[in-house]
Amino acid sequence: MFCTIVLDVFVNDDDLDPTLLELPDVSDIPVDQTSPASQSLPDSTEDEQTFEPNPGTVDPALLLSAEIQERKEISLHRTNLRKELMSVFEHEDIMSKFLVVKMINEHGNEEKGEGIGVVRDALSLFWQDAYISLMLGEDERVPCIRHDMNRNHWQACARIFLKGFVQEKYFPIQISQVFIVSLVFGEDSISREMYLDSFKRYVSRAEADIIDKVISGKVSLEDDDFLDFLSAFDSKKAVNQENICDVLVELAHKELVQKPKYVADCWEAILYSLKAFFPTVEALQQQYSSLQPTPAKVCRMFIATPETPTEAESLAHLKRWVKGLDDCLLRKFLRLSTGADVVIGNGIQVTFTSITGAARRPIFHTCGNVLELPTTYDDFCDFRQEFTSILYQQDVEMDLV
Repeated sequence: MFCTIVLDVFVNDDDLDPTLLELPDVSDIPVDQTSPASQSLPDSTEDEQTFEPNPGTVDPALLLSAEIQERKEISLHRTNLRKELMSVFEHEDIMSKFLVVKMINEHGNEEKGEGIGVVRDALSLFWQDAYISLMLGEDERVPCIRHDMNRNHWQACARIFLKGFVQEKYFPIQISQVFIVSLVFGEDSISREMYLDSFKRYVSRAEADIIDKVISGKVSLEDDDFLDFLSAFDSKKAVNQENICDVLVELAHKELVQKPKYVADCWEAILYSLKAFFPTVEALQQQYSSLQPTPAKVCRMFIATPETPTEAESLAHLKRWVKGLDDCLLRKFLRLSTGADVVIGNGIQVTFTSITGAARRPIFHTCGNVLELPTTYDDFCDFRQEFTSILYQQDVEMDLV
């Protein structure tokens, strides 16, 4: 069921920032404060990896060209968004268009929402569905083979990945770092530490915990849980304290590089363009780190100047509530605030309202990253009940007035 009373984003023509309709300046990309569009690609040196287009590679210069202003408006049904967006991106020419999205709700009616918040919301919904339907793993995932996904379908996913990053700076950070690094830099660029770290995020948290305990010697190699783990991943070697890390690296290579190899072949020529934005493995890792939501990071995003005790109290309630959110609810809160389930933008502007009674509710201006926060809560429990009930809604319809 959709909730239409929560998200109000004002985009009247008089208030709309004209820059929202222009191709975003890559100078805002967190990992690099200089725009690749305004300078030539790095010269080849012995110490630098350079961007060398492969056949079929999407040219970053084309993607970032200031002359590309043609808008492509698409309509997506929330109930069928993944398949419809993939159908749009099966056509290569979409990469040279500025994407504008209109959402169709579950009743078949066009939502009022428009602007960058709706595009980011569509990207978030697409990748949430893809993580569940097209990938294996937990905190980090890799694509898995499906009989109903051919090369065109997988290449469409890669274009969505690249277009989402170039236009909206959205980066699907739940895709395994090892998998992406292998595409962009080759598997020889992946360190043992990266294999182990990414593998522990790929397996369940319980399995990651048993791995840590076995490596540190706190748990025996004969522990039933560890033996079940080895069996589940079809380990072929007898494990001892000397080779345990080697075996884990081999298992990580099998799961994160070997198994998704077909999808990697489909994605490589398109996602190789990421090398123009991330010239080193460390830069790509920093991108993952900078976009990963944490309660402390989200609290630091709030920009507010409370002028009364009640405003200060409501802001304190907001920060306390955010610090208590789990990963899933934190991502949902970010989606309401910014349209994206990763950390994007320069902050969340918090303003205050004195709405009371049944009309009281927080208002999220997604396109401008603005939250109108009521100051009329009785106490923190009253605040938490209202905000948490909003997040537990199955989905939120973008309703702009």
